[in-house]
Amino acid sequence: MRHRQFTHHEGTIAGAGIDVFDIELLPADHPVRTAPRLPATPHLGYVSRANYETCHGQAVEDIRAFLAGSPVRRPG
Repeated sequence: MRHRQFTHHEGTIAGAGIDVFDIELLPADHPVRTAPRLPATPHLGYVSRANYETCHGQAVEDIRAFLAGSPVRRPG
């Protein structure tokens, strides 16, 4: 994180979005909080309607399949 903080403050990186940090919650005086052109969110990068519909839709399908004695989707 130190290298990215430095380059971001120097303007080497035009912009970035980060949602995972070495320390969570970031301290009030952490350099990332003042980095320009850097939207920083608390681990929410995956949140979108499409992702929720896919994730939750597949979970419901898997539960229904399990309860019906049918094969359940397996990762991989």
